Amino acid sequence: MRRGNASAPPRVSGRQGQRDADAEAQLSRLGLVLAVLAVAANGCVQPDEWFQSVEIAARDVFGAKIWTPWEFGGSAALGDAVHEPCRSVSFPAVAAHAPLFLLRLCGGSIAWPRLIMMIPRLWALVISILVHDRLLGEVWRAA
Repeated sequence: MRRGNASAPPRVSGRQGQRDADAEAQLSRLGLVLAVLAVAANGCVQPDEWFQSVEIAARDVFGAKIWTPWEFGGSAALGDAVHEPCRSVSFPAVAAHAPLFLLRLCGGSIAWPRLIMMIPRLWALVISILVHDRLLGEVWRAA
């Protein structure tokens, strides 16, 4: 039977506490390295959805004159075959429209192509950190 405050956390020995602190520091360093790599990477293997999302968002947000992938209906202005789209714009809206719209609000332009490609990656990084930290962190703390 435990005496004292029942809701108090169990005591951790000095060695265990130090190991936990070391592991947390290593995870923080790993997270920093991953964030730097996500920003600095020239490219990556990515599905069409990611690449085409940036194209569609650049067209919609910045008014860029680009070829529109057939899945999104084509563009009559550039001579594409126009038809009903077979893909939803919901993924591009979350993945690329929102961050590029924020970039435009901050004064960004289509003249910065590298930044146009990096902003959705950073957006995805921030969202994944928030989801991991908030949702999964609560589950891990409860366990």
